[in-house]
Amino acid sequence: MISIKRSHLFSKLNPTCLKAIESATVSTKLHNHTRVTLAHWLLLLVDGDNRLHAMLVKQDAALPRIKADLQNTISAIPQQEGESLDFDDNVEHLIHQAWIQASLVCNQNSIDSLHLLLALLSDNHLRQSLKKLSPALASLDYHQTMSLQTSLPTTAEKTDARPKNASPDFDTANTQPALETFTTDLTAKARAGKLDAVIGREDEIDQMLDVLLRRRQNNPLLLGEAGVGKTAIAEGFALKVANGEVPPPLQNIQVRVLDLVVLQAGASMKGEFEQRLHDVIEQAIGSEIPIILFIDEAHTLIGAGGEQGTGDAANLLKPALARGELKVIAATTWAEYKKYLEKDQALARRFQSIQVAEPDTEKAVRILTAVADLLANHHGVVITDEAIDAAVKLSQRYIGWRQLPDKAISLLDTACAQVAGSRYKTPRVIQHLQQDILANQNRQRRKKQCGTVAVNDIDALKQTQANLNSTTQTWRQARKLVEEIDQHNQTLFSQITSEANALEDDFQTDTEDSFYAKRQAKAALDALQQDNPMIHDEVDSAAIARVVEDWTGIPVTRQSTDELQTCLQLDQSLQQHVIGQKTALNALCERVKIAKASLTDPNKPTGVFLLAGPSGTGKTETALALAELLYGSRDSLITLNMSEYQESHSVSKLKGAPPGYVGYGSGGILTEAVRKKPFSLVLLDEIEKAHPDIYELFFQVFDKGTLEDSEGRKVDFRNTLIILTSNAASDTVVDLSQTQLDSETQYQRLHETLLETFPPAFLGRVTPLIFHPLTHEQLTQITQLQLRRIAQRLSDNHQILLNFDDSVLTYIANRCQSTDTGARLIDHLLNRQLLPVISRRIIESMVDNHPLAQIDVRINKDQWDCQYHAIRGDQEVANYEPTHQSGNGALSRVPNGLFSGDYSSPQ
Repeated sequence: MISIKRSHLFSKLNPTCLKAIESATVSTKLHNHTRVTLAHWLLLLVDGDNRLHAMLVKQDAALPRIKADLQNTISAIPQQEGESLDFDDNVEHLIHQAWIQASLVCNQNSIDSLHLLLALLSDNHLRQSLKKLSPALASLDYHQTMSLQTSLPTTAEKTDARPKNASPDFDTANTQPALETFTTDLTAKARAGKLDAVIGREDEIDQMLDVLLRRRQNNPLLLGEAGVGKTAIAEGFALKVANGEVPPPLQNIQVRVLDLVVLQAGASMKGEFEQRLHDVIEQAIGSEIPIILFIDEAHTLIGAGGEQGTGDAANLLKPALARGELKVIAATTWAEYKKYLEKDQALARRFQSIQVAEPDTEKAVRILTAVADLLANHHGVVITDEAIDAAVKLSQRYIGWRQLPDKAISLLDTACAQVAGSRYKTPRVIQHLQQDILANQNRQRRKKQCGTVAVNDIDALKQTQANLNSTTQTWRQARKLVEEIDQHNQTLFSQITSEANALEDDFQTDTEDSFYAKRQAKAALDALQQDNPMIHDEVDSAAIARVVEDWTGIPVTRQSTDELQTCLQLDQSLQQHVIGQKTALNALCERVKIAKASLTDPNKPTGVFLLAGPSGTGKTETALALAELLYGSRDSLITLNMSEYQESHSVSKLKGAPPGYVGYGSGGILTEAVRKKPFSLVLLDEIEKAHPDIYELFFQVFDKGTLEDSEGRKVDFRNTLIILTSNAASDTVVDLSQTQLDSETQYQRLHETLLETFPPAFLGRVTPLIFHPLTHEQLTQITQLQLRRIAQRLSDNHQILLNFDDSVLTYIANRCQSTDTGARLIDHLLNRQLLPVISRRIIESMVDNHPLAQIDVRINKDQWDCQYHAIRGDQEVANYEPTHQSGNGALSRVPNGLFSGDYSSPQ
């Protein structure tokens, strides 16, 4: 047999067969097989839309049986990972015999799928192989197949436009041009109106034109962060070319996008990728119409094809770029440029860098205004100007990890989708009511079985059903109003855009009437839905804010009256949680109110406060109370015990381990916590115990509201409130509390003391607040508050009434004043002296089946004196003593040192 070069042999396949064998190659790779066999190829052809499949149907062949045989054959092939991939000898032999059938027998210029079947049935060696693969397929008769093939349409498969007398050396590149296969014509898209207008990038496009007109180094490289619009600049250049708005040397050119993904797809044979790219370059150079290639994500050139080929894509481009035969526009990010392209100086010097910066607010609004019309038409909604402004400003404020205009466009697009979807989806409030009704019905059904259905349960179900009916009625009315508003919008659009109406005298009157009718419908919709809209008539700033809240968890929507009232009364609410620190709490609350009014520096945290004072004065409790009042839950508190960061290397715990160290890529404790909860309170407890290097870490947080972690990601702290606590100036604060100095002098003394521990640069960035030692009266109030909490737990869990007299309050307050632990001792006295005795007596009463009803607590000669009241039958028994007692018997009087000893410091 005459030896024919593989590339020439494969060039005879028509697109259908070629695509099938490429897919078979991918399938072979996925199965971890090393050879592309007849089974891989035939399975795709038998199951495809081609002449082979049509012939099998015409001869009533058992297609399910044939496919099952081929699949079983493929499954039986052993897997060998990591081995090189190649074609089985039978595949090449089949193509050779099929070419004989096509050219000599059928007088065709290319091989289609039916020619492959004829070759399988005519060649003895191939027929024997086919019998092993599928006896049902091998049972077909060659002569019958040959006679029936004339009845099949020859146009069932795409054929190549090659001349009939084409030589055997006819190249695949000429058969199916690589430019058409692996690139996309941007200028053709621009002329067809398939590209969006590019706004705000005129300077960058002009720079690109200047570079392209240069004699040497005339390849622009667009450098910018992801999402700033590098690809849009290339599209804008294509639009200018299509519109003839470029200098004469650049007119009538083609801008084609090179798709490296498509270029690599299926190129598993050694040298196949390089051949494809070589064909693209040669055809671009030899094209009669000048071609400029645009390569997005240009860093992927480095190493592309290098594993199985002789060199990567970048090395194949260098000669053409060096000779000036090929012009390329490339785009990549700064990080990828430094990591890949900058290291290859031979490639980097062929390009001229053009910096693509993130657009400013004004330019971003212009860009978004152009995009808004496209989004409005796509979603069928109306977008207001305030929505465009809000999308830009809120994305800048709350989505710092992405770039404009990409993040603003994403915000606006999502808001449009939500508004459009609200017209067709059942509102959440109705869904929740329906779920409540179903749950109540199931609960009542279970209670009926037990005979315990109460009137209250039935009333609750009726009330929920009434709420559902009312809400559903409101929703239906709102839908009608939105439909009416949409009709008015369409009328207004027609009136405004119609040139014929614009010339008529009554145009102004018609428009005013439509505007008035729309305003009336919108007013009715607002009055109907009030503060809880279920359906939206337009995309406004509130819709944008809702999306930001969904993405970040930060409540940026218009605050309700209750939330604003909570902010106004924050100082009073805090003083109910934290006793005796009115001055410090007022200063803290004022700062929070300024932030709520959006008057603080938007590039800094909500506030940074250093709470200085002795232990047990309420510093940590203040942070806990603030988290609960401002952020809705104490779970929003991010607490870091700074005593765990006493070494200089512990900085890596906060922001993440540097590259090359254990833990790199896992993120830091602080940065990851704030990334997950950007709207939170950060507590740095006992900051004076941290290593001095830690202080410098927070300078960037306090000044700019951001912190860069070890992986280079910026973490946004602008929506956090940062509280630092310190005992460094405890002695000074104690001394100041015994003087009558004014507030300014006290803070000056405190500042002088804090300078002994903290650097001036650190103190200059925080607001110190003095937490004075607690007086006897304040300690009594805190004790009373703690005892009321215990009484509430006893009432909730055991229906027990707890009474205590003033002797208890006086005793605990005296004990707290005699130590340096302040109010911290209150919890320890209660948890280690009182509660153990009470809990023991409760358990003993449960064993006796005589539940306690009341506990009276007082102090008698420095001893806890507890009196218990139990219920026996229908009577309440005073001075209850249990029948079953644990240990040495129940204790009514407990010496103050029985459980805790002479307590002096918290454990």
